[in-house]
Amino acid sequence: MSEEYVIRVHSADTFETRESAKLIHLANVEAPEARTPRGILAEKRLRGLIERVTVLIEIVGKDESGREVANVWLERLSINDLMKRYIPAIGQPGRYR
Repeated sequence: MSEEYVIRVHSADTFETRESAKLIHLANVEAPEARTPRGILAEKRLRGLIERVTVLIEIVGKDESGREVANVWLERLSINDLMKRYIPAIGQPGRYR
């Protein structure tokens, strides 16, 4: 595991750190397409949580695009778990309008 500073969020499940300068994908997170309303909201949520802060990263593998796949924590908060709960709620009737 390593502590790394997030310099940019690229989508609702992918970001870049200063230390690795590679794209890192959140493990087990199925994000909506980036240019859809749901994708934009999810990306904003992830950006608000981890962009320009130091997170703890546990690399667990690589995906088919060659990105590192990781579990990510901000202090004791699992970013993966938070995004897995948040994404399905986007766009449900009466929420996030």
